[in-house]
Amino acid sequence: MVVPGIENFINIKQEKIPLTPSRFLGDQGEVFLEIGFGRGEFLESIAKQHFEAAFIGIEMSLTSVRKMLKRLHRANLTNARVLLADASFTIRRCLEQGCLAGIYMNFPCPWPKKKHSKHRLTGSLFIQGLACVLKDGGFFQVLSDSQEFVEELRRSLSDSGFFDEPDVVRNLGTRIGTKYEMKWRAQNRDIYRLISFKKSTPDSCETLRGDEMPHMKIPKDAFSLSILRKATKHPLVKEHITIIFKTIYVAEEKREFLIDTVTSDDGYEQRFFVKVVEGEKDVLIKLFSSGLPFRTEAVKSSVTELGKLLLNTNSSGSSE
Repeated sequence: MVVPGIENFINIKQEKIPLTPSRFLGDQGEVFLEIGFGRGEFLESIAKQHFEAAFIGIEMSLTSVRKMLKRLHRANLTNARVLLADASFTIRRCLEQGCLAGIYMNFPCPWPKKKHSKHRLTGSLFIQGLACVLKDGGFFQVLSDSQEFVEELRRSLSDSGFFDEPDVVRNLGTRIGTKYEMKWRAQNRDIYRLISFKKSTPDSCETLRGDEMPHMKIPKDAFSLSILRKATKHPLVKEHITIIFKTIYVAEEKREFLIDTVTSDDGYEQRFFVKVVEGEKDVLIKLFSSGLPFRTEAVKSSVTELGKLLLNTNSSGSSE
């Protein structure tokens, strides 16, 4: 079944990184991004009002993406595109430097509990990513009912050195018509608007290199299923990356093994399979071709670190 508006969907994993908006929006003028468009009221409205500009919406919810695509299709809008992706990761590692004139974030979850603080979009890595993808003078605007969240974000932007002093206004009066805005106004909550303009670019703005396909070979005598099970028993944590090898799936007749793997790079998690193929003289370790993840440091390390673990486990077993 073809989803109405699918022509406005960008499959980020099939696109060349860095992601250049002009590649799929053409010469549409300045480009703006909305983080977490929800039901899509704001993105549709602003795209209708500004045909001279282009808009990108990023959302983690597949249901929200489907609804947004239908909205764009019904409104016959050609100046907006939709991504199903993690916004923080996409901004930090996938978008072209200086490609955006402005970024909107309307009523994000403030994650008020301390144990959930890592999910807040207020950290230094996120702020640095904003400064990388915004052009000089580009703005970052946030609406929220959480004064604590806005204040934390204001401090982060101010302390970064990449943005001017943020301007925070309570109950500005301008309405954007989103679900949460209407909900919080009905409850007579205060609405805070923060806006800040980029003044400098970080020294390091690195996007992913998607052309690398990590692989490793080890001697055949360093491998067996029992060694593989021992080697993948414990999580591997190194600085800002984590690698967890989970279930092992075995195809005995082919002498092939798939290891369900979860990685984290600065909190960005991916799940995929590492494939181990036992040959005549050696054993090949590589990423499984189906559902390939972004080749982050943790993903690439999952292949090499598994090889090292197998060699070390075999060596330990031999010396016992």
